[in-house]
Amino acid sequence: MAISKIEKYHLEDEAQQLKDMGFGNEKIASTLVQNHPKIKGIKKLSGMSVGRYFRKKDKEDIVDTVEQGGDPVIDFIQEYRDSISDINKRTKSLYNKSMAILKDIEENSDDDHLKLKALKEVRDSLEQMRKNNVSLVQYGERRIDTIKEVNLKQEYHVKNLLIGISRELCPKCRAKIPQFLEIEEEE
Repeated sequence: MAISKIEKYHLEDEAQQLKDMGFGNEKIASTLVQNHPKIKGIKKLSGMSVGRYFRKKDKEDIVDTVEQGGDPVIDFIQEYRDSISDINKRTKSLYNKSMAILKDIEENSDDDHLKLKALKEVRDSLEQMRKNNVSLVQYGERRIDTIKEVNLKQEYHVKNLLIGISRELCPKCRAKIPQFLEIEEEE
């Protein structure tokens, strides 16, 4: 398996910290390049390669969860619910604050410019909330796609294993396998 520049130069922890701080892939790449000017091999680190590194890491985490007997779908659903709840709380709080400020300005100010500025800020706040919700949906889609990809690879591995085993069986035993599988599916 190919090793990314982030792994090659042992920058995993720093990249993760930047991601946890909310940096996008392009910003993570430029920050790593800026923070490590002496590492010549990292000069052309791109946002795309940072994205590939994090997708690979996500897949490894999902495989680890499955190997330890966990269910990545259940883990994801809980994480997703928590994120939705958090965004809803922040949205409600931001909306309430914006409306309170707007009401206060409306009642206590005759300055139309100030009122327009407050309305613009409320509109901008609502737009940011919309972007947060869209981002959450996109995250969910990417995460589910990663889980599907890992599951598909595991299915292929199991099918190849079964095909390999069936090649070693005599024709009579091989003929019994479909019957056995039908019985197992009914149960």
